[in-house]
Amino acid sequence: MSRRVAALGVPLLVSVVAGAAAGVVWQLVAPTGRVVVARGLVVATGDTELAAAQDATFVVVTAAAGLLAGAWLTAAPSRSPLVRATGVVVGGLLGSLVAWAVGARLGPPSVAAQQATGVEQLQSPLDLSSYGALGVWSAVAAAVAFAGLLVTGLIGGRNRR
Repeated sequence: MSRRVAALGVPLLVSVVAGAAAGVVWQLVAPTGRVVVARGLVVATGDTELAAAQDATFVVVTAAAGLLAGAWLTAAPSRSPLVRATGVVVGGLLGSLVAWAVGARLGPPSVAAQQATGVEQLQSPLDLSSYGALGVWSAVAAAVAFAGLLVTGLIGGRNRR
């Protein structure tokens, strides 16, 4: 029983830590735009493109994390491979949520909060507008693990009799 707990717990714990790191990376590389307040209206130039760029940056960062997770799942053998694979996939979702929360928290605050503190050049907050991006980490990890296990199984010449 303790092997199964470790096989599930280790990927979950690693995913939370990696999610925090991915959130920091996302916050550092994701673009933010200039926001102008005119007559009480908040105007963000290129709002649609900015949202797409922030989402795409999040997808690239979490896809890299999924690539590493899938490679680890393939390379390190386990006595409970199904439990560990479940931990990696669920951990990918958890890691994505942590990355989103950390990145949004570290990025520019809301426009209202920036105005309250007297910031002269307002920046758009960092946010995720496509919630489907949260599944990229898990999907990439599963795809890499599947491909890796398929290739290693074919190369290893495992015969079942």
